[in-house]
Amino acid sequence: MTSSRRWVLYAVVSFVSLGSSYTIARARKPTPPPRPKVTTDSVWLDQAGYGTGPHLLAYVLVSANCSVCARDEVKSSVAQIRGRLRAKYGLRFKRIAVIGVAVDKDLKGGLGYLSGLGLDRFDEVDIGGGWLNEQFTDRIWRAGVSEALVPQVILATRWVESRGDPSMRLDVRPDTVLRVVKGGSEIVQWIKRGTPLEYQARVDTAESR
Repeated sequence: MTSSRRWVLYAVVSFVSLGSSYTIARARKPTPPPRPKVTTDSVWLDQAGYGTGPHLLAYVLVSANCSVCARDEVKSSVAQIRGRLRAKYGLRFKRIAVIGVAVDKDLKGGLGYLSGLGLDRFDEVDIGGGWLNEQFTDRIWRAGVSEALVPQVILATRWVESRGDPSMRLDVRPDTVLRVVKGGSEIVQWIKRGTPLEYQARVDTAESR
């Protein structure tokens, strides 16, 4: 083989090797991670449960010392409230919150009752204070929404105006009572009827504590 042919063969082999190395290098180049999606303030506020719009609240007033509250059918009905409201009204309200209010002076007793129903059946709990429990005081003694008795469910709506820029601010309007469901039997029937809401104050009478 002449020197000129050797030189041409060397050049071809070198070019092919260089091309292969470049192709392999490109193939092994790591893929950059996807860019995070931009979330607006309104989307974030909605996802966090602070979105602008109507909010539905159910104040569930009970007591570990209440014989009516201890009935199996009443406990079963109370435990269904959160799931029923979310399933039926989830698209109507920006947020639905069920607040378990145990009107007991004994914190362990009140917590035990709510825990027996399942704490995951509530979004908030307020325990203790007896008849001066803060939630009970706000709704019964101050606002006069209903009588001082358990069990009962006070359904209310409120308008919340929210913003997240430059800092989060929530404008929370006063509650408007939709319905008061009083007594164990009425709570059971209310669940069976599909948890209807009325956009005006209404008191359903039944037996109490």
